[in-house]
Amino acid sequence: MNQPAPEILAVFLEEALTQADALGRAIAELSDPRELKNVARIVFKLKGAAGAVGLSSLAGYLAELEPVLALAEEGGGAARLAEAKSLLGRSQAVLRDWLERLRKDPHFVPDLTKPAPAPAVPPRLDPTAIGKILVEKGEVTPEQLDRAVKLQNRKLGEVMVDEGMVSSDTVARALAAQKSATQRQAGEQIRVPASRVDALLKIVGELSIQQAIVWHSRQTGTLHGKAAQDAISLSNKIIREVQAQVMSLRLQPLRSLFQRLERVGRDVALSQGKKVDIRVEGADVDLDKAVIEKITDSLIHVLRNAVDHGIEPPGERPALGKPETATLVISAFQDAGDVIITVKEDGRGMDPQKILAKAVEKGFVQPSQELKTSEILNLVFLPGFSTAEQVTEFSGRGVGMDVVNRVISELGGAVAIESEVGRGTALRLSIPTSVSLMEAVVFVVDGLRYVVPMRELVEVADLAGYRQEGHGSRGHVIRLRDDVVPVERMRDYLPRTEAVTASEATVGGRARIPALLAQCEEGMIAFEVDEILGQQQIVVRALTGNMAELPGFVGGTILGDGEPGMIVGLGSIARSYFRRIRSRDSARRSSDERN
Repeated sequence: MNQPAPEILAVFLEEALTQADALGRAIAELSDPRELKNVARIVFKLKGAAGAVGLSSLAGYLAELEPVLALAEEGGGAARLAEAKSLLGRSQAVLRDWLERLRKDPHFVPDLTKPAPAPAVPPRLDPTAIGKILVEKGEVTPEQLDRAVKLQNRKLGEVMVDEGMVSSDTVARALAAQKSATQRQAGEQIRVPASRVDALLKIVGELSIQQAIVWHSRQTGTLHGKAAQDAISLSNKIIREVQAQVMSLRLQPLRSLFQRLERVGRDVALSQGKKVDIRVEGADVDLDKAVIEKITDSLIHVLRNAVDHGIEPPGERPALGKPETATLVISAFQDAGDVIITVKEDGRGMDPQKILAKAVEKGFVQPSQELKTSEILNLVFLPGFSTAEQVTEFSGRGVGMDVVNRVISELGGAVAIESEVGRGTALRLSIPTSVSLMEAVVFVVDGLRYVVPMRELVEVADLAGYRQEGHGSRGHVIRLRDDVVPVERMRDYLPRTEAVTASEATVGGRARIPALLAQCEEGMIAFEVDEILGQQQIVVRALTGNMAELPGFVGGTILGDGEPGMIVGLGSIARSYFRRIRSRDSARRSSDERN
């Protein structure tokens, strides 16, 4: 088979991926056999295009769908249409994966006759990366990963399988995910509407005019004149507009992601014999392509958990006054600089008393602690927490929701739960439209400057105005309104540096002790810093190599004076504090029980 030239293949794949997404929409919207004509039209178009560029295997695969389309169009009622819809949905998933793989390997052809053999269990790439993938996907807990690394005198995947933590298939999938990430091409293309490019060019043209005015003023010695100062001021505004326009080039509608979530929900429901009407709202809402990629696995877990753990079997629902068919709604809407994604179902709901009892049993909270309902529901985000009575393919492993919460928090977003026993549960994810550009606060610790995203800050406080008290395992605390807030030194959570004495800022003759307040699912915490320099807009740079392994950091940036600065993940540091406290309390209780 003659392979198409790289430039021809690139053009084909760009259009084919768009058609594959359109195919997914057409399949998802099927409600009448007559609508199969829309599906058939896309399949025929893709088949012809694949054949024209020499991808005969892909064209042959698409040709095999034609009898299915013809048979379903002949009639047979809702049952035959549902069967065709399920088969076509799976085929569309194969097609899209095939097209994505062709981007990386122009010779790729999947083995469609049998499942692909699992690669050998021992990973041949960085074992730490494999472990991170398993944790992020909710397959193992961070504690299990730590234990496996300590046991490691062989390959990490082999250790985990031997210890019964995961199956060999799970390690194989993690290995494939790691390979896919390392082989990703930097030149990956995105489709951009011509109108956005035209708008950007217009803005750049205006910026060039203002630059010319400034340059002329410099040449004539009138840089401090009104014309030059106006041009500089206008240039600053234009640059911000350029930034916004460039960010918009990366925006993509959530439609493809929502279609995938629909398929996941239908497949889980089908495997469990549950009847679920899955509805999608707001699929045209745009989100940064990089953000979509980061949240996809988390949302898949949420969908699986909602169907598997949230929705009752159809036989139980009528007795509860509910229709046999449950309703699950996936929705999105734009809210200022955020996108709000909600997954809501009308299932059994979450029982706060059951959650609290399990939390006490596991030592996450003390029996004497008084918690609000919202605080109890947030306990499901703790690592290793699960109320599932039995482990299934989809939930009950004791991992997952903590990973979802961590992924969203690292993006600068937040997760909230609303639930009512017998009425259902809604999981609400607030996600920034883009993670490349953000407002941040610059602060100093031991003479070094760091930045923290504004989104992660609850507020900035002056600890000099509060009385610090001892509070057992939590060290020093302050009373902030109705909350008891632990106080920690930020320098204890950053990589060690040679301490530099910070100049002491004073207000009205009294020493000032600035602190950054963060909120996570377990409570609020204040981190004392040496000085707060102010607020600025930053461009986020990904960390690479050894820098990516430094704890507490989520990226880097260039500060206003051209010097580099590290971006601190305040939420992840807050969670590490509460994990340490929880571990210390658990060890103390165990010691008390032995004595």
